Amino acid sequence: MLALLNFHPVSSEETSEGGQDMDSAIALLLQYNFELGGYTIDDLRRLWSRYDTVWVQWAIIECLFQGRYKAISVLHLLDFWERKGRANCHYTKDFERLMCGDLAEVEVSPMKASPEASRPALPELTAPDSPFLTRLQKMCDRYQWANTCG
Repeated sequence: MLALLNFHPVSSEETSEGGQDMDSAIALLLQYNFELGGYTIDDLRRLWSRYDTVWVQWAIIECLFQGRYKAISVLHLLDFWERKGRANCHYTKDFERLMCGDLAEVEVSPMKASPEASRPALPELTAPDSPFLTRLQKMCDRYQWANTCG
């Protein structure tokens, strides 16, 4: 599924109500341990505040889809979409649902400089009868074990 969405700069009214959406975007960033590249969460909020918070979420999901786990990649993608005048998402709704499923459990701390300090648990996958999900769960378990056992 390819979604093309027109550019929508953020107005001052949207900034106040978009705070919760930005928290969801930051939670997604932390959930998947994006490399922050020396930026703090507050720095990223300021950098991304000029964009619609929905675009920020889409850009983070698109970076996940492309395997680009860096905050700077999100900014580059947002800048590219702004120049084009539209968002260009390549992921499917199923991918989005899989990636965003457990965001309510992620705590967003405005002073957190790096996700390495306290890694959130990887989401538990359902439907173990699915060969794909079973294999993905095993990969997640190995990843989590490797990162905790060092």
